[in-house]
Amino acid sequence: MACVQSVIVFTGGLVVSIFRYRNERNLYRITRVTGNVSVLRDGVAKSVSHTELVPGDVVVVEPGMAYADMLLIAGNDIIVDEAALTGESTPIAKVAVDPTEGNSIYNYISHKRHTISAGTRIVEAQGIMAVVLSTGSHTSKGEMLRDILTYQRHQFKFDAEVKVVIGVLAMYAIFGFTLTVLLYKDDFVFEWFYGM
Repeated sequence: MACVQSVIVFTGGLVVSIFRYRNERNLYRITRVTGNVSVLRDGVAKSVSHTELVPGDVVVVEPGMAYADMLLIAGNDIIVDEAALTGESTPIAKVAVDPTEGNSIYNYISHKRHTISAGTRIVEAQGIMAVVLSTGSHTSKGEMLRDILTYQRHQFKFDAEVKVVIGVLAMYAIFGFTLTVLLYKDDFVFEWFYGM
């Protein structure tokens, strides 16, 4: 029985380790992105690594991965696939912000149709300009990954009480084992049992 229990525990531990490793590898693959972005600096479009983007940069939006949260400021319609973040199955059309809204304060909810989130895939874009709102872990994708990496398991009432139950069972086992050993050495137990 001990061998069977050992095999079950070992197999269970091995399966949990394999799944945990695969999840960590997939999460690492999501966080590791590389690519270049066309940025307007000093009036000239330069191709820079996405890691060099800073909030306030004006970028030329091209088909491919969005590396930062951006607000569309010029250009025609753009098609964005947000399935990676929202699970939306169909691509969504985005439009540039209306110049008459230039004095309004940015709010993601009210400017959602003008915003491209990091981690989404730009399907169609031509002549689109956007200003970078946030980069790295401050983007919507970064916040999602931060929540995944810092997830704290919810404590249930059972989790708190299981320690008390295990303690009571351990004391019961110790008491029962001690009583059995003490009564096993006494002769009257065997005389009473065999005398029946």
